[in-house]
Amino acid sequence: MASGGRILHHLFRRLPDPKATIIFPGYQGAGTLGYVLVHDAHQVRIMGDNIPVKATIVNLSGSARTPTTTNCSAGSERSTEAASYAVHGEPESAAALVEMAESGFGWQADVAHRGTTATI
Repeated sequence: MASGGRILHHLFRRLPDPKATIIFPGYQGAGTLGYVLVHDAHQVRIMGDNIPVKATIVNLSGSARTPTTTNCSAGSERSTEAASYAVHGEPESAAALVEMAESGFGWQADVAHRGTTATI
């Protein structure tokens, strides 16, 4: 739901990047930042700053506006050269998301680990 913690820092840095794809793998509760993002926000407020939303936002749980796991074309147009990282969730869920990114979209993907960095 992107309500607090390190995800805010990830979103702060990635949302303005039109080459980034932010994937929400599940339900986003009404009133949360995640909900606002999957419902076409053009700008959000994070940590006191207004952040433009230029990244592709993909909602895997699906709704009237967003694709589902079987019809997720919005984020699949990105380059297969870029890497994807699952940065949140239980290890089993993160591993399943990585598997879907690799097999479903042909993306290079991995589960993020503490102490590692990447330049995406």
